[in-house]
Amino acid sequence: MNVMQAYIDEQPAVLSRLLTGWPAQASRLAQYLDGRPVRRVILFGSGSSYHASVLAAPFWARALGVEATPAVPTRMDSLQGAAPDGLLCLAVSQGGRSTSTYHEIQALQARGIPVIAVTQSPDTPIGRQADLAFGLPIGEETIGAKTKGVTATAVTLILLALTLGELRGTADPGWIAGVRSGLRALVQQMPENIARSKRWAQTVCPVLAPARHLYVLGAGAAYGGALEGALKLLETTYRPVSCYEFEEYLHGVQNALDAHAYLLCLMPRGADQVRMRRLTGFAAGQGAHTFRISFDPADGRGDCDLVLAGGASPALDGMAYLPALQTLSAQVSAYCGIDVTTPRYPDFFSQMESKL
Repeated sequence: MNVMQAYIDEQPAVLSRLLTGWPAQASRLAQYLDGRPVRRVILFGSGSSYHASVLAAPFWARALGVEATPAVPTRMDSLQGAAPDGLLCLAVSQGGRSTSTYHEIQALQARGIPVIAVTQSPDTPIGRQADLAFGLPIGEETIGAKTKGVTATAVTLILLALTLGELRGTADPGWIAGVRSGLRALVQQMPENIARSKRWAQTVCPVLAPARHLYVLGAGAAYGGALEGALKLLETTYRPVSCYEFEEYLHGVQNALDAHAYLLCLMPRGADQVRMRRLTGFAAGQGAHTFRISFDPADGRGDCDLVLAGGASPALDGMAYLPALQTLSAQVSAYCGIDVTTPRYPDFFSQMESKL
């Protein structure tokens, strides 16, 4: 049994429960912040939690009309500024045991800055330390390469932003309704897209298995999904995987293009879609292996490309692309005989003191 794939397959049901049962929970945040100004938001976490923050931050900015910044805990000192008044910080930690996130919560609280946690359970160390904690009703996810926990974290953060913006009157009701509709469509399309991803993965596994280095490219809203997808591939295949924002890739990284390069391209919208098609053509001309993941059938050149259903809400592209990369990670690691249910280095976190 592919345990990681089983967790991926649970995502539509998990997210559906979140969408139907969340409004009453999210109102707790508005009540907690009643009367407090919010002039800036920082969402901080490590690894997959940071990537969930990247996916959600634009929705906080739009919902509250303020700057919203995703960050890793160790970079918080350079972001906070001198005045804590009006600063809202959200600590994101799926497992609730990240040492750097825990210590940053303590440092913020010492300055009088409230910290809201989104974590596996309010009873985790981070949940208990935060001023207010929201748990993730996802059930069991015991392996290190988190999947349903990542998407549930991102959706929870987005729903918190929407509810707060709605109750404070800072967000356009039409925009809020559009995002909620987009999330429902995303969940409805997810079973079909996971099924398509499984079929695609079976085809590309033999092609990707010999790769010694993978590149994942994303642009716009898809960039957060690219970051997390690259981490999943690295965590499960034990080989280097680099993620680049599309435009950044074009400024030097292209010099590594040769027959040993493997490019997984999350196709963007508009003019960048045309340019990324041009890149995949150029890369193939240098002998590189290219794989397009897209919502546009025109990008489906052959068996190594994946065309997904939906994509009606560009702001959610990162969330829509992510299950495909998660599925690829689960299938390629199984193809290579890697057991992702067992940590490669069981004592790593204890030696590095990175988990409580």
